[in-house]
Amino acid sequence: MDDHGFILGILLSHIDRADRPLSARVQPDVPNDPPPTIRRKWMEQLESILGALHDGGLVWGDAKAENVLIDRDNNAWITDFGGGYTEGWVDKELAETVDGDLMGMAKIKRLLFASG
Repeated sequence: MDDHGFILGILLSHIDRADRPLSARVQPDVPNDPPPTIRRKWMEQLESILGALHDGGLVWGDAKAENVLIDRDNNAWITDFGGGYTEGWVDKELAETVDGDLMGMAKIKRLLFASG
């Protein structure tokens, strides 16, 4: 508890996943597997999660498809808040910033909707 009576911490959830990150679930040359409705659902979930992080003054830090897990119920989860960046996903000078997160999310969106 801090000096103002707030409890500081992080809530962790078990992600019952199918052992594959988003990067392994989406193949740009196979636009209907998973179906577009599932891809839209994932993008909406990711945008909502990222917006909540940013509203709370937090950044993802290493935004990339490998750091998104898809659970058995087809829900998207953002993972890996350890900092850093991955070349090709976020420019080094934008690492661990809101702008870097948005750059990574734009690339995730292109991956999800590459053919449409």
